[in-house]
Amino acid sequence: MLRGSLKHLATLMATEVPITSEHALLAGSLSAEHRDPFDRMLAAQALVEGVPLLTADPAFSALRVETVWPIVSDPIRQKPASLWRQEVAGIGRRRGWVG
Repeated sequence: MLRGSLKHLATLMATEVPITSEHALLAGSLSAEHRDPFDRMLAAQALVEGVPLLTADPAFSALRVETVWPIVSDPIRQKPASLWRQEVAGIGRRRGWVG
């Protein structure tokens, strides 16, 4: 299972973000409207690290975190991983995260 997860991270060109005390403190101080502690931690990490979350979950709007979700013209079909990588890399280039 772990090997598959690491391969998936590589496919997405993603990196793990360790949880720091700064993340934890911010997660505990976020809006009480949203009670899911894992969502609060993800939002805190995104805010501290200055990156958007890759999610379509509307619950994150209550946490005032920027979200990105590539629009798929046909919601039944899944995009191949190569298209996701291109789309996410394009977002990174526009924001100056990737050269």
